[in-house]
Amino acid sequence: MKHMMEFTAEMIAGFLGGDIVGNKDAKVHTVSSIEEGRAGSLAYLTNPKYEPFLYTTGASIVLVDRAFEPSQPVAATLVKVDDAGACVLKLLEMYNAAKPRRKGISGRASVSERAQVGQECYIGDFAVVEEEAVIGEGCQIYPQVYVGRGVRIGDNTTLYPGVKIYEGCIVGANCILHAGAVIGADGFGFMPNAAGGFDKIPQLGNVVIEDDVEIGANTCIDRAKTDSTVIRRGVKLDNLIQIGHNVQIGENTVSSAQTGIAGTSKVGRNCFLAGQVGIADHVTIGDRVKVGSKSGLDKNVPDDEIRFGYPALPGMQYHRSAAVFKRLPELAQQVRALEKQLQNSQKNNSMKKILILAAAAAVLCSCANKNKYAVDGKVEGANSMVYLFDEKDNILDSAAVANGVFRFEGVAEKPQTAILRDARDDGATFGAMLILEPGTINVTDDAQNPYRKKVTGTPANDASDAYATAGSALVQEFRNPETTAERREAIEQEYEQLTRTVLDQNRDNLFGVMLLSQQLGYELSGQELLDEIAKFPAEMQ
Repeated sequence: MKHMMEFTAEMIAGFLGGDIVGNKDAKVHTVSSIEEGRAGSLAYLTNPKYEPFLYTTGASIVLVDRAFEPSQPVAATLVKVDDAGACVLKLLEMYNAAKPRRKGISGRASVSERAQVGQECYIGDFAVVEEEAVIGEGCQIYPQVYVGRGVRIGDNTTLYPGVKIYEGCIVGANCILHAGAVIGADGFGFMPNAAGGFDKIPQLGNVVIEDDVEIGANTCIDRAKTDSTVIRRGVKLDNLIQIGHNVQIGENTVSSAQTGIAGTSKVGRNCFLAGQVGIADHVTIGDRVKVGSKSGLDKNVPDDEIRFGYPALPGMQYHRSAAVFKRLPELAQQVRALEKQLQNSQKNNSMKKILILAAAAAVLCSCANKNKYAVDGKVEGANSMVYLFDEKDNILDSAAVANGVFRFEGVAEKPQTAILRDARDDGATFGAMLILEPGTINVTDDAQNPYRKKVTGTPANDASDAYATAGSALVQEFRNPETTAERREAIEQEYEQLTRTVLDQNRDNLFGVMLLSQQLGYELSGQELLDEIAKFPAEMQ
C-alpha cells in the first residue's frame, strides 16, 4: 500500500464510521505494522499482546476497537471503530479499487487475428494470445503471459507476468493467477513398457477454473487425462502448489503453500489444507475438513474431520500421541524394567494392572442395579427415526422423530456408553455419544458448534459435556497459528491437569472410569494405575 493517496484521520473516520481521539488533521499515506509504525503511516491494533507497541509506535494514526481504552498516554491519533481488523480490510479494498486499471494492447504483444478480446482489456509486452482464444471484458494480461489455442477467460480476470495457460483450458471471471502459474500442463501419466522404460499416456482433457478463484505464484494445475481437472468457485491456492490430473477441488476450499494433490483425488467444499500437505491419488476428502501442516493423507476422510501427521490421524488422537512422543525415552526405560520384572516372575507388572482395571470395571457393571433412564432429544434437521446403538453397533432402541423431537425410555442393566444416530447405516445427519444412567438425558443442538450435539441432564453426561467443551477450547488455541511454542507446551500441561481435575470430580460415576482408562491409563505406570483405582469409592472398585 505504498504510494497511496494521502488521507486524514477525519476522512478515515468518516469512511469507517469511527470516532477520533486526537488530531483529526493527522495525515497518512501508507500502512505499517504497529511495531514498525512511522510518521505518515496507518497502523492497527487487533491483538491485545501488541498493545505495548501502541505506546511507542511512530505511526500517525492507529485503528482500534471502539471498546479499547489505553492504559497509558498515546502519541498517535486513535480512530475507534466497531471492528479494527475488518476496517483495515475495507481500507485496503478501497485503495485497490481506486488504482487505475491498465488498458490497451501492447504493440509488442502477439494476439492472433482469430482470437476474441473483450473491451477495456490490457495485454502487455510479449504476451501471446493464440487463435480461437476468447478473452472477456476488463481482463488484465501482463507481459510474457501465454494464452493457448481455444482458451476461454472470463471477465475481469487478471493474469500476472509469466502465467501460462495451455490450449483448451477455461478460466472463469474475477480470477487472479499470479506470476509463473501453469494451467493445463500434461498430467503425470506413464505406463511401463517391455523395454524397462515408460510410455507416455496422452493427456487429452483440460482444466476448468470457475469464478472468483485465486492461484498463487508458480502453482501448477495439470490437465486431465480425459474430461477435466476442476477448481470450483471461490477456491484460494497459495504459491508452489501441485494439482494433479483429474483432481476436483470444491467451492471455497483454501490451501497453503507447497501442498501436493495426486491424480483423481477429490477435495470437498470449505476445506483448509495447511502448508506442505500431501494427498495420495484416488483419495476423497469430505467437506469442511481441516488438515495440519506436513500431513499426509492416503485414505478417504469424512466431512468435518481434522487430521494431523503422517499418516494423518484425527486431531485429538494426534495431540495425545504427540504428548507421548517426548516421553519415549522414559517409557523405554519403563518397558525394560517391566521386562526384567517379568523375567524375575515378579507380579507387579503393567499387564496385571490393566487386568485389575478391567476387573474393576466388570465388578462395577455386575453390581449395578437395573436403572431407568430416559433420553429426550430435540435436534433440528434430524431424519424421521433415531437409533440407540451399543458399543458393538447393536441397536438398543429406536424412536420416531416429530419436528426434531424424540424420546427413549429404558433400563440400563449396567453402566454403559451408547451412540445415538438418526440412521442405521449411512445417511446419518448427526451422531452423539451418551452415558446411560438413571435420570433424564437431554440431547440438543450445540449453539457454539453446529457439528456437535450437547448431551446433558445426568451427572456423568454433564461432566462429559463440560470436559469436551473445556478441552475443545484448549485444542482450538493449540491449533491457532499465532500460538507460540511456549504456549503450546503450557496448553498440553493444562489439558493434562484438566483431565486429572475432572477425573477427581467424577470418581463416583462411569465418566470417571472412562477418563482413567481412555485418557490417562495409557501414560501411567502399573503402580500409578493401581493408585488411581484405589482413589475410587469402595463401591466403584
